[in-house]
Amino acid sequence: MMVWFFLSLCWLSQPEIDAVNLSYRFNEGETNVYLEDVEMTIKGDFLIDASRTSTMKYRRQERCTGKNGENFTVENIFTNVEKSADFMEEAVPINRFSDTPIQMMVAPNGNINNLQVDAAQTFKAQEMTYIQNFCKRLYTLLPAKRVRPGESWKDQIVITLDSPILRNMDQIIDLTYTFRGMEKLNGANLAKIEITGTMRGTVDQGQFGSFTGNIRGAMYVNPSLGKEIRSDVDYEIQANLIFPEGDFFYSTTMKLSRVLNLTEQIR
Repeated sequence: MMVWFFLSLCWLSQPEIDAVNLSYRFNEGETNVYLEDVEMTIKGDFLIDASRTSTMKYRRQERCTGKNGENFTVENIFTNVEKSADFMEEAVPINRFSDTPIQMMVAPNGNINNLQVDAAQTFKAQEMTYIQNFCKRLYTLLPAKRVRPGESWKDQIVITLDSPILRNMDQIIDLTYTFRGMEKLNGANLAKIEITGTMRGTVDQGQFGSFTGNIRGAMYVNPSLGKEIRSDVDYEIQANLIFPEGDFFYSTTMKLSRVLNLTEQIR
């Protein structure tokens, strides 16, 4: 009995096997550069062509300027925007605020607060709303604690945005993140996080139609650095639009990729 009790104490004192701490961490003065890509394809019977595909590339420079309690003060600047078609600008209008510093407080789990935009008075109300919505998705939600492989956590994002076709689209995104364990990627030992989810929404409160979609992807985090290293997420969206001329259907596929450019990291 005493032997069993002793072994039990030894087991309880052992660290959680395979558990890792998943949270964001920044050092004051640290600068990171992410290279981000968006590819979007739209198919619909109202298009002249069977489908239209467009791409966009840009750099996001992220700099930590301080810390307030557990939260970090982070400045993000989007630069070097390249796009292949005008309708991508309608869907992802980064050109409107490129080279504009955007300050925010980032919590260890990735939640954003106190967003401030330089020269905010030069942006229209609609543009400011877009900036706020866009920045909500800069940092994928992390549990900010130790987790074991197979553990999951959830997030919901509610936004209103414009599409290349219609405006004032209310969108609800429900996401599930699952830690799948550690993997080697480009020589580094990274935590793999599986991303799955659904989306739903309406256009002008449903009077012009509705849409649904599925989300799938993966994100890789370096737990020792507290940094996202890479993510690839695919969206598949189907919509039913209501016009006086009749109903129209269209589908959209969107691929989002993000990678930390380690050669430009400044500590």
